[in-house]
Amino acid sequence: MQEKGSLQGYYQRFPVLSWLGILFCFVLFPAGLINLGLDQLFKTRAANNREEIESRMEQALKTVDKFSDNEYFAHFLLLDINQTLLSSQQPHKTFQKLKTSLQKRYPDTFTFVYWDEKGELIKELSDEASF
Repeated sequence: MQEKGSLQGYYQRFPVLSWLGILFCFVLFPAGLINLGLDQLFKTRAANNREEIESRMEQALKTVDKFSDNEYFAHFLLLDINQTLLSSQQPHKTFQKLKTSLQKRYPDTFTFVYWDEKGELIKELSDEASF
């Protein structure tokens, strides 16, 4: 009986301290743990996002680096034009459009000679007519 009275007396003598203890144990401490857990989760996600972005940038850099050599770039550019012309229904008109756009984008870089399917030079589409 005396223990119950002394325990009850403690709560009655220090009610503010008792409520602060309860508040700390059941509210502040768990909230701090949740805060630490969420902070760690966000740091992990940010690190994963950063690694993913770095990976994408590395892939993009490898692609750009592949075309940094002018000969390699020109080879793939002209190969793409050739594939476009082979699949075109009207290769003469398609070539004229592609040639014009290439000469606008890269002035004084390319010189074109255009032969038809019979091997005859078409002077209107060619830059060099001495062949």
